[in-house]
Amino acid sequence: RECSSLAAAQQPHARRAGCNAGCWRLMDSLLHRHDLVWLEPASALDSYAVNPVQAGAVREWIDSGNPLVVTRQQWSATPEEAAVLLGFTLPPPLTRQRVSVRVPFSMVTRHAGPLGLREALPCPSNWSNMLLQLIKICGEAEVKVCAYGALAWQTLTGRSYLTAASDIDLLFYCDDIVTAGGLCSRLAPFRDSCPRLDGEIISNSGRGVSWREFDTAIKSGETAQILSKSLYEVQLVSVSDFFGTSNV
Repeated sequence: RECSSLAAAQQPHARRAGCNAGCWRLMDSLLHRHDLVWLEPASALDSYAVNPVQAGAVREWIDSGNPLVVTRQQWSATPEEAAVLLGFTLPPPLTRQRVSVRVPFSMVTRHAGPLGLREALPCPSNWSNMLLQLIKICGEAEVKVCAYGALAWQTLTGRSYLTAASDIDLLFYCDDIVTAGGLCSRLAPFRDSCPRLDGEIISNSGRGVSWREFDTAIKSGETAQILSKSLYEVQLVSVSDFFGTSNV
């Protein structure tokens, strides 16, 4: 999985054909949690808000050309029912007000991986040094690192999201247990950092687990249980199975 650059996020949209059995399979094979998705503006946008009260916010967001994030999906029985669940977070003073959208996959004009951490620079001075350290650590560990949450939204939209209470939310893409374990050891000095370092380790299968939870579990052995999140479900798996379980 490649992280996205800000330049790629600003490229023109490419139209996608209507949804059929082929695009239904395409949706399952291409989309991962935290991916960025752009939608085609449509007259029915208001009706796609999961909470009707937020319909106006949905229309304004999409009309502004902002991306949405892929969230956990629901199984569709047929291609005709294929829809993608997406979300975004409104900026302060509506901090933590998350908006959910359910749209036909045919409305997706383009999608990309999460924003690369380096693309989030420059950022507030009290964050920059820490982010540079994390970029260096991930480079030494040969781990791709992407941003999500407030840091990513601020970079992607140009609006103010970061506050004194914001966490640094990162995605660490690890190929195997050894790489993930080594990364956690390098991240140990940041356990009590300010701002707080939060985020997930992402396996090649697309599943994610809190890096803090993984760090604690791996010290108990590869049979220790962790809460694994995929595109469709959340389940307890062993540390060893985490790196061999599919995205579904």
